[in-house]
Amino acid sequence: MISNSLELRRQKYFEISSQIARLDDSNLNSLFDQSESNESSTGWGMNHIIVFGQSKVFVKRVPVTDIEYENLFSTKNLYNLSTGYNYGVGSPGLGVFRELITHLKTTHWVLEGAIANFPLMYHYRILPSTKNCAKLEIDIEHWGNHANIKKYVLDRVHAKYELVLLLEYIPHILETWLQENPHQLQKTLNDLWRTIAFLRAKGIIHFDAHFRNILTDGEQIYLTDFGLALDKSFALTEDETVFFEQNSLYDYGEVLRNLGHLIRSPYGSCSENDKYRIMKKYGIKDGLRPYEVGAILLDNIQQIQADGDMVLDEFYVSSIVKYRSIIALMQAFFTEMRGSDQKDTQLPHTELRLLLNEAGLLPMQTHNQATEQP
Repeated sequence: MISNSLELRRQKYFEISSQIARLDDSNLNSLFDQSESNESSTGWGMNHIIVFGQSKVFVKRVPVTDIEYENLFSTKNLYNLSTGYNYGVGSPGLGVFRELITHLKTTHWVLEGAIANFPLMYHYRILPSTKNCAKLEIDIEHWGNHANIKKYVLDRVHAKYELVLLLEYIPHILETWLQENPHQLQKTLNDLWRTIAFLRAKGIIHFDAHFRNILTDGEQIYLTDFGLALDKSFALTEDETVFFEQNSLYDYGEVLRNLGHLIRSPYGSCSENDKYRIMKKYGIKDGLRPYEVGAILLDNIQQIQADGDMVLDEFYVSSIVKYRSIIALMQAFFTEMRGSDQKDTQLPHTELRLLLNEAGLLPMQTHNQATEQP
């Protein structure tokens, strides 16, 4: 099934990529003007869905600063941004060409048949920018008014160029799809573990594997959005090299943290009477933040299911019980980091590794591999 699907994807890739390559900049921009569009979730750039022949194509447009334009395709940390900027708490990334290079790599791996779980990139192009973005003060203050981050944000706001990524269109966002297809969770998680292990073997940490950056066609998952990806082959600073070693298992924890978030949907869809009853029964007070409510629900998930307080998938419940300590660890880390202006909270990597090993998520290693790998 997958091999046939992959062959069809290859055929479409060569057809669409060759056709797009023949378009001049004006024709390409006209496709954007006629398309569905919205600002990206970080407020930087635009996303489009264009119709090209019989196929839809997803388009992501990302600002290219003057410094980046003067250093085309460089994977250096050109603004000397702090390593905490890699975490998915409002960061637009550490360099536009890091995202591009990662898409080039993942596309190559899919085409050669090494893995199927990334969307193909049909084409990329650098174009004059048509729109500046805002969200200036919020982003800078969020990062403690750090001088280098401030310069990067300002340069992105005033960028004269943009990188355009034209990607394979995948119809469903995993977060909402799982709400309608909870019985598919086991296969979804298995696909995610294989995909993360594949990236890890290639020396890449995704750093933003939440369930809105994971897509599905109903048969398999596709991990996308490499704006925060860190690759050992990038021109890393010494701090980034150390940071990579200290966060090599981060993606596993991030997936599980977001697995915990899924309980918010059935809770949110409860009637007001049912919600009030659940709040009273489990001590959920008014004014708690969503992650605090979620933590209480996860702590009591077996009783919630047994008493029929919410309709929950059995595999989801058993997964939460199995990974609950990891979810709690990651949520505590995120909560502390969000509250820090400098975003310099250290991931408890040793504890995370121990818990992942206990849960059986990490592949068995020889002694030599265990000492060589982060």
